[in-house]
Amino acid sequence: MSDQANATEFERYSSPAVLLHWLVALALAGAATAGLILGDMPDAALGRQGWGTDHAQMQLLEQVHKWANYALMAVAALHVAAAQKHHFVDRDVTLRRIWFS
Repeated sequence: MSDQANATEFERYSSPAVLLHWLVALALAGAATAGLILGDMPDAALGRQGWGTDHAQMQLLEQVHKWANYALMAVAALHVAAAQKHHFVDRDVTLRRIWFS
């Protein structure tokens, strides 16, 4: 029986991989939302009321957009490092399983 089958539900959903996937989802949503608001979308299409008129709001959105994208790049680098660890250190089939066959 595999380790995944023996893991409790808490252990399965609290693994570093699951947490990183949630970070990707949150960072992607934050970067996309801030980027859309910062972009040239018409006010009526976004339903924004007053967003983008205040300089402080624009700076906040720029910071959210920038740091969410930094988080995405960091998670992508961690993803590559984890794949290399599985392949070269653990010598398991994780990378071969997703590679071209």
